[in-house]
Amino acid sequence: MDQSASRPEPLYQRYAWLLVAGLAALLSLGVVAMMATGADPPMQFEADTGVSWTEFTAAYPTVATLVSLEDLLLGASFGGFGLLIAIIAATKFRAGERWAWNVLWTFPAVLAITAVLMIAHDQAGVAVYYIGATVVAAIGLILPARKFLA
Repeated sequence: MDQSASRPEPLYQRYAWLLVAGLAALLSLGVVAMMATGADPPMQFEADTGVSWTEFTAAYPTVATLVSLEDLLLGASFGGFGLLIAIIAATKFRAGERWAWNVLWTFPAVLAITAVLMIAHDQAGVAVYYIGATVVAAIGLILPARKFLA
């Protein structure tokens, strides 16, 4: 008789899905909160351009509207991505389905790409968050790897 079949699943494998689902849910909630507050789209607009967002919107109202719309659409996309990841992690990944584990690797990949883009655009403070989130998501996927690779 195979001893591995009778051995209970370790706690770190059983609950690793919480890292991925929790992080994705926090990402979605954070994006929704930012969208709900109605903050000016380019948070560092004045630091980057030397012109305040208010002055820019007065001078170029159509462009400012498009920038605001693009920011909302990107937020909705990122929030939707986080929600989808949280649902997959809490259901199919938790149940041990290999396709879910494979698909969920897109999460740390997107977080890492976001961190690189933030660094490339002089947003190192925000990039640190995404680097940390990338590490947490990867750990959440690596911990139960034996279950998916066996």
